[in-house]
Amino acid sequence: MTQDRVLAFLVLLLGFTGIVLNFIPTGKSKDNSSSDSSSISKSLSLNGDKILVLHLSGVMMDGESESFLGPQESNAVKVRDQLLKAAKDDSVKGVLIRINSPGGAVGISQEIYKAIRKVRTIKPVVASMGDVAASGGYYAASACDLIFANPGTLTGSIGVISHFMNIEGLYGKVGLRDMTIKAGKYKDIGNSARQMTEEEKEILQELVDNTYNQFVNDVYEGRRSNKSIYGQLRKDLTRDDIREVAQGMIYSGQQAQAQEIGLVDQLGGYSEALEQTQRLVKKNSQGKIKKDLQTVDSLGSGKGFKELFDMSSRMAFTQNNIESLMKTQTNPLNSSIFKMKYPIMLLAPEFIDF
Repeated sequence: MTQDRVLAFLVLLLGFTGIVLNFIPTGKSKDNSSSDSSSISKSLSLNGDKILVLHLSGVMMDGESESFLGPQESNAVKVRDQLLKAAKDDSVKGVLIRINSPGGAVGISQEIYKAIRKVRTIKPVVASMGDVAASGGYYAASACDLIFANPGTLTGSIGVISHFMNIEGLYGKVGLRDMTIKAGKYKDIGNSARQMTEEEKEILQELVDNTYNQFVNDVYEGRRSNKSIYGQLRKDLTRDDIREVAQGMIYSGQQAQAQEIGLVDQLGGYSEALEQTQRLVKKNSQGKIKKDLQTVDSLGSGKGFKELFDMSSRMAFTQNNIESLMKTQTNPLNSSIFKMKYPIMLLAPEFIDF
């Protein structure tokens, strides 16, 4: 067996083994008297009462990303689906969402927002902001009962932006000409090969304004203190109050928690947010739950062995696939190519690292 064939076999074997191990319960036997309480807690069946911890990270897009395993659902889609499952799963007593996202597309942001609101009518939902929870990331957080942020978290950026580029001049310099055949006066609105008309600008501005108003209204509805038995604002914000701080400005967590803004409820990291989620779960149980619950990061898909073999089939690379991956200069594990239509309105700001 050649070296390449051995490598291909090892990749397939390791991938299949990892998938199978996910279906095997972990932890020590309950008959082992030497196990301490923490190890017993970790070995509890996933069918028991639990807190679901979700990680909403990266740019929020609806669609699939390409990896060496093949097409994969985006993180935002996975979070939305997990939230919808949590709403129906009686064993999930609370949800903690760790947000580290600069925002993303409008549609998926709204779907996550609605899914959180659905869960929130039944059980507590707490947001924990990481490095960045801005624009679409804040959109999702605003639907939660309570919002925790680190003092240095970047958040806010409540606004809508739609990017277009005019490269007509560049085309002329290199001798290129655009040829567009269309049916419908505005079908090529935003065409980069020509100047946008004033009428087209008005149409797009109206579209962006409409989406912005939806954003402001949803933040208002999500943050109203009388809509949650857990969360509370630092002040009673009106739509006009929110609109005043919703001009695309970026705030630190400490600023966002301030009295004059009130976009964040409490300062604290992941551990503080988890402790608060545990407290809210106990409060919501009316004394039935007294001890801290185990935490899980996903709920079963219900696909069983079909999913197992679908995933394992993705690992069945040919020798040519392996050689192609080895020769490429880019790391396929880090690629994140989203299939989406253009133009797209984004709820995402641009950041400068520091």
